[in-house]
Amino acid sequence: MKLIFSEFLPLANTWHFWDASKLPLELLADSDNLSATDLSNNITTNKKLTPLRDDQLSETARKAIQAANRSAEKLRDQKRRLGHKLVIVQDGKVVTVDP
Repeated sequence: MKLIFSEFLPLANTWHFWDASKLPLELLADSDNLSATDLSNNITTNKKLTPLRDDQLSETARKAIQAANRSAEKLRDQKRRLGHKLVIVQDGKVVTVDP
């Protein structure tokens, strides 16, 4: 996670951070509502992020939600068919779970 925040996120024009532990995905933060530094601090201190409300979503975020949910559903179906686990961040730790 540290590498994502220190190396990759600063290169992005926009970003979205999801709770992908269930469907539909929930958008917890994006570059319109939270700085990358604040997101990193929230995660490293295990601060619970609540999903963004509809009135906080930009048009880009709405499109990202639709695309991410379609993609996540396809990925979960594929993992389920192949008997593979999903890798997620849960309670600040990377864990594997059944799809």
